[in-house]
Amino acid sequence: MTNNLQEKQVVTCFLESGGEILLLRRSEHVGSYQGRWAGVSGYIEQTPDEQALVEIEEETSLNGEDLKLVRKGKPLTVEDEKLGIRWVIHPYLFQIKERGKIKIDWEH
Repeated sequence: MTNNLQEKQVVTCFLESGGEILLLRRSEHVGSYQGRWAGVSGYIEQTPDEQALVEIEEETSLNGEDLKLVRKGKPLTVEDEKLGIRWVIHPYLFQIKERGKIKIDWEH
């Protein structure tokens, strides 16, 4: 691992419904990885569990009542030397109870 990278803690949430996984294309208005496909993601400002639900609601309009936690993975580290960041990613998988309620925000 490179030592001069800034460490950033994030959550990444994958939402499943009927065997399909929601992937969102990042808009040109976000700070990094514009145009790339991703799960619902965001910087951790609270606990990872709390932040996962905050990000899902902000980015999809779904709240905790619309979701069932299927699995929480162990954090993994990804280094991006171009951005100078060591991402510590806290992964989650949620099942969507009612698929038609999704409304995406400006980030996608």
